[in-house]
Amino acid sequence: MVAVMLAQLPGGTLAAGAAHRLLAILGDRARFESLRDGQFVAALGLDRTRGDEAIRAARGALFLSKTVPGARITVAIGRAVAGRKGLAGEALEGAASQLQTLQTPGIRCDLPARSLLDGHFVLEEDAKGARLLREDIADNEPRPLLGKTTPIVGRTREVESLLAVFDEVQRTKQPRAVVVMGPAGCGKSRIRKEVVRRLRAELPGIDLLLARGDPTLSYRGVSDVGRALRARMGIRDGQTPERQAMKLVRYVSMRSGFPETGVDFLGEFVGIAPLEDSQVLRSAREAPPIMAARIFHAIEALCRRDAEFAPQLLILEDFDKADANTVALVEWLLECKGLPLTVIALGRQAVDSRFPQLWEGRLVTRMVLGPLARAACVELVRAACPDLEEGTLQRLVDRAQGNPLFLEELVRHTGSGQASLPLSVQALIQTRVDGLGESQRQVLRAASVFGDVFWTEGLCALLDRDCEPELDGLVADEILVRHNATRVHGHSQWSFRHSLVRDTVYASLLEGDLARFHRRAAEWLVLAGAPDPAA
Repeated sequence: MVAVMLAQLPGGTLAAGAAHRLLAILGDRARFESLRDGQFVAALGLDRTRGDEAIRAARGALFLSKTVPGARITVAIGRAVAGRKGLAGEALEGAASQLQTLQTPGIRCDLPARSLLDGHFVLEEDAKGARLLREDIADNEPRPLLGKTTPIVGRTREVESLLAVFDEVQRTKQPRAVVVMGPAGCGKSRIRKEVVRRLRAELPGIDLLLARGDPTLSYRGVSDVGRALRARMGIRDGQTPERQAMKLVRYVSMRSGFPETGVDFLGEFVGIAPLEDSQVLRSAREAPPIMAARIFHAIEALCRRDAEFAPQLLILEDFDKADANTVALVEWLLECKGLPLTVIALGRQAVDSRFPQLWEGRLVTRMVLGPLARAACVELVRAACPDLEEGTLQRLVDRAQGNPLFLEELVRHTGSGQASLPLSVQALIQTRVDGLGESQRQVLRAASVFGDVFWTEGLCALLDRDCEPELDGLVADEILVRHNATRVHGHSQWSFRHSLVRDTVYASLLEGDLARFHRRAAEWLVLAGAPDPAA
């Protein structure tokens, strides 16, 4: 599963400096190919996905659109291969189709890519895809489902818990944090949007800073919170140092009582060098612990000053990808007595492995999101499709298995008359699979050939090796399930925990591997005496 960016440039070529900057945005593993008529394509994720391929392709498209006036650019996701004759596959076909639709300069993306860009960019959606306008992580409007705004279902308790923590912080004037964890698509961002919507309705003046963990956006060592604060100040890449410094001073000058010595350290935090030499700053740079403490003191002073006028809320999206400086800053702020600051950090389960002793000893609440209840899933589908046939509704709910994002994408796909697994869902699942070791991925690919269930000995026959260590690891990773009973006497039986994972892995098999695996699986099933040897 890859993301492609297809560009039609008026001059047919890209200047060397712009090409170097584009490569930095897309990543050094992106593959570029020149096509006819002044077109070129970049493919991301050909060998292995990181999960942000569509986002990087969209950022590259925005860069090109700004750098090359008159450029027409498209972004699409799908299967693709790189052969001797170049790139081929549905991703490139989707991008080419969008380019035909785009008659004026600008950027378009196909519908599967549009789903992956939600919450990161501002888009104008239509029946064929969407027009990409700009990047904006602060967008708080939930995406309509088949043209309807659906209610938040099955997460009321979590929303109320977060609001209760916020109220407690305002009452006690002590900082607190909530860490919300769950797999991709489980509803973390939707919960965040509902909390923000309700707080803004009750407290229009609330001071919200939204930061997102994103290692690809590192700017001169600026942290996630530093980038968010930089954007709030109106500081943009490409502005002159004088203009950036002016915006920093203007932002601070609106806060009377902010310590003058803190301005340089605040500038250091957001990546702005002082226009005049600062002895204090130079000395601090020679001692990193002192520099960190001075920066944190400056941020604390800023928070205390702003808290005199408005409730303070810091939201950290994609916290599993957060940088160490952001984690250390929040730890500092959580120790600040009398600071009414609420921190909500949302991320995948990798938060535990990346930060095993996160903010230990501070006022921190952990919230782990499980699957949506079946009744909530039914309510969600009915809100979008009140007339959907009952059997179709139940099949959609069965396939999603409690994942609200997967369910919404399946509903959209069904609404467009398609029965296959949506590419947006495949892309999310593929990212998780690609994060596994190569031997585990081999086991999953072989297992997918058997269908809903498979057997240890069958896998060993397909791969000509022992598979038990990988199977145990995949159970621990909650991808596979081991059964107590078996349909093939004397052989241990397993299944995928989520059928969508099996479907995605199976779809990734190359034609040659598919035929070979099916032949071997059928032979093993016959020899093992399976009741239904079809494979």
